[in-house]
Amino acid sequence: MLHDAPTEAERAELEHYLRNSSVDDPVVIRAGWGNHVSYTAARIIGVNARSGRVYTDRSGAGASQGTAFYMRSGRDCDQPKGQTWLIMPTDENLRLTATGLKGAHYRGPKLPD
Repeated sequence: MLHDAPTEAERAELEHYLRNSSVDDPVVIRAGWGNHVSYTAARIIGVNARSGRVYTDRSGAGASQGTAFYMRSGRDCDQPKGQTWLIMPTDENLRLTATGLKGAHYRGPKLPD
């Protein structure tokens, strides 16, 4: 699932997942900057259904990213027009986080080996 942004179907799936999530459920944070992308495995530490937000135990790759994300879009609440959002914790996405805390860095569309 290497792409610039989640598709509408992926957003709907993510919204359903986040609205039914609870504390300690896994998520993956995708953070982009320049020509790099970082995937970070995180856990949900809080859910506020009233405000439509989930809170994670880790932030994106940069210091400016927060730990609150909108359930509807998966976007970072601190910078909703930025390049950081949540994606589904599929096996493929979790594999991208396996290279360490900052995730897998790459240039271009190829998966890291």
